[in-house]
Parts: sequence; structure tokens; C-alpha cells
Amino acid sequence: MKKIIFICVLGILIIGYIIATPFLTVNNMKNAAEKHDGEELSEYVDFISLRQDLKDQMNILMGKEMLKLAEDNNPFASMGAAFGTMFVDKMVDAYITPTAITELMKGAKPNSEDSQNTLENKDSLEPFKDASIGYESFSKFSILVTNNETGDDVRFILRRRGLSWKLTEIKIPLDNPL
Repeated sequence: MKKIIFICVLGILIIGYIIATPFLTVNNMKNAAEKHDGEELSEYVDFISLRQDLKDQMNILMGKEMLKLAEDNNPFASMGAAFGTMFVDKMVDAYITPTAITELMKGAKPNSEDSQNTLENKDSLEPFKDASIGYESFSKFSILVTNNETGDDVRFILRRRGLSWKLTEIKIPLDNPL
């Protein structure tokens, strides 16, 4: 009888831990961002997936703009389309850093020119403050942060990697990109 009770209690504790792990990850990410510890924050980010997701979003946005230019019979539309993908790839690779992610977590617009000064000026902003968090599925967890300047929502998507969670996507508003 004691074995059955022990197994049930152990099972409940394991299930509780599995359910709590994304909340613990979000808290750890928040603490790393508050300390401006890019190395620690990087432990919770899958940069390859995140960069590819943002490249896809930016290419969609650029494609929409190129269609508008093509409709206006702009002769530079085809040349812009040719260079657009290359430009997006380089921009996202340079832009997606722990510092930029920290800015987004605070609901602020990242400053690619001088991110360190931007962070120092926005220390009063708290990462994931007033964010809406929750499961979307068993292996997908989201955090919704409202940008203070524009009122747009930025959605952070964490995905399960074994027993841990990693930030794999940041969904930005395509009608008003950062």
C-alpha cells in the first residue's frame, strides 16, 4: 500500500514539474534579461529557429511591399526583390542578439545602432511586465507582450525540447514591424 501511495505522489510531482517548466523558463529568461546577462539568456533561446522564423516573416513583409511597388509599375521592384532576401538574411542575423531579445521582452523597440545605451535608458522597464502567458499545446507555450510605444503585440513562442523549453519564434506584427 505504501508503494502505491509513493508512486502516486511521485507521479503527481513529476507531472507538476513538467507542467511548471515553461513558467520556470520564462522566469529564468526574465531574470537573465534584468541582469543584462546575455550568456544566461542565450541558454533559453534556439537562435537558429528564431532567426529562420524572423527571416520568413520579413520575407513575407518584403514580398508584400514588392507587390505594391510592382502594381505601381515601379521599374525597381524586380531589382528590390532580388536583393531583398539577401538583405533580410544579413539584417536578421545581425539583429537577433540577446540584447535585442531583452528589449522586446520589455515591450520596447530594440535599437540596432546602440543597444547598450538603449538598455541603460530603459532599465525601469521590466521584462515580460503585464505579459499574458500560457500553454497553446503540450509542447508550445506563448508569451504575449504589448509594445509600449505602438500598442502592438509581440508574441514569444517557446517549444519543448525534451524536458526543457527554448524560445524558437517571435511573432511581430507584419502590418507595423519593429
